Amino acid sequence: MADISILDPSVAAAPKSYTVKGAQEVVLRSVTGSFDGTSAAGSWVPALQILDPAGFVTGTFPLGSTLAAGVSADVSWFPGVNATQSVVPVGQVRLIYDFTVTGSDKASIDTRSDGTFAGAFPTDLNYLEIYLTGRTDHNPGAPFVVPDDVDFQLNGDTGANYSRVAVGSSVTGSPVQVQGVSANFFAGVLAGSPAVANFAGLCRMFIPNYNGTTFFKIAEFTAWALDNIAATSHYQIGLEAAVWASTNAVSSVQAFPETGGAKFKVGTRLTIWAR
Repeated sequence: MADISILDPSVAAAPKSYTVKGAQEVVLRSVTGSFDGTSAAGSWVPALQILDPAGFVTGTFPLGSTLAAGVSADVSWFPGVNATQSVVPVGQVRLIYDFTVTGSDKASIDTRSDGTFAGAFPTDLNYLEIYLTGRTDHNPGAPFVVPDDVDFQLNGDTGANYSRVAVGSSVTGSPVQVQGVSANFFAGVLAGSPAVANFAGLCRMFIPNYNGTTFFKIAEFTAWALDNIAATSHYQIGLEAAVWASTNAVSSVQAFPETGGAKFKVGTRLTIWAR
């Protein structure tokens, strides 16, 4: 007899079960459960559990890593996977943080404390992609007029452990800038207060091997701000390479305008994906 799939798409509060009916016999090829962690109050671990006809547990198969509150996941079992193994699908991409400034302007966005996704990053993935889009309430003044500097810190580290090199183009030309050692990542620009209404800037940061503990962390940035499609004097765009001199796994990110007292405008959003 050909293999068939048994699907139960109904949604239920955990734990959800499927019982083999009557005298039916099933030879398991694989089992997958989809878990919605949107309403999770804290970190959690999804798992599949298989019971025999008498109701005794024959195996419990957890994801193998702890998920942050708000994170969803699929957990799969198939013959050859034991209770201590974790199966991470090839090419898996997971949204691990999403926060938008609402209500009033905000001095920083910190993944450790802001929003429903707040908490440490998952430890079962390898790459971080970080996107900050929006504006600040600060006027950077001449010559840039519009682009306003934005910084990042990792794991709450305020020490002089960051360095970078950047190449970019702006109203002042095409400089190569070397920051040397600093207490933060200079990560580019967002649109400042003089920008034409509704224009926003973008900072994108990529960190490979963010869970590694052997080498210092390296990061790649792209960033830009523009306030008028037709303007030739109000823009900045750049590419940066940066180093955080720490072998610790990256567990959190904080973003803030470089100028003291400046704030992110309502609507500014920080999203982080891991894979």
